[in-house]
Amino acid sequence: ALPGHPRYVRVGERVARADGASPRTMSALVEALRVVATTDLPLEAWLENGFEDLAASFALPGGETAVVHDPALAALLLELLEDPNRGASMALHVLHRTGLLVSLVPEFEAVLGRIQRDLYHVFTVDEHILRALDKLKALARGDHPELELATARMAAVRADGNLLRPLVVAMFLHDLGKGYGSGHHERGAELADRIGPRLGLDPD
Repeated sequence: ALPGHPRYVRVGERVARADGASPRTMSALVEALRVVATTDLPLEAWLENGFEDLAASFALPGGETAVVHDPALAALLLELLEDPNRGASMALHVLHRTGLLVSLVPEFEAVLGRIQRDLYHVFTVDEHILRALDKLKALARGDHPELELATARMAAVRADGNLLRPLVVAMFLHDLGKGYGSGHHERGAELADRIGPRLGLDPD
């Protein structure tokens, strides 16, 4: 068993449940993502497939996704946004590619695979958001000493207990408005007012 995670074992360079079961409850899902975040190891493929099955179970008639109101999953998302470790990035990408991120934040669906036709964006909007979060985490870890000013500013943000959460949440939400027509800054601000309370954030 993995230290601190008695229900999980290491299989080569991945982690799996010791009993071979797929996650069928939200608590099991949250537990699995915490294992990824703390070990910096990806999940076994069959376990990640179970995440997709769980996400599919939230679908409404007609294919629409039901909004998942789960305080534990919302709290975990905030933890993963704030956590600078590589495992937290892995866990965020798992949420994304299995569809669970859309279950928690259905507004994210409008930017899935959305191409940005300009000279400076390489990735689709959804992937751009996650890559930007990855870069913030890399700066927090000190992975880019050549970016001295950015690294110093990120260290200052982490040292101030009031700045980190607003920064990472803003990074997560900053381009969601691009899925809702022109004026994405204003539309994004409106979406933030809607999404924030669902994640347990204070409106102020």
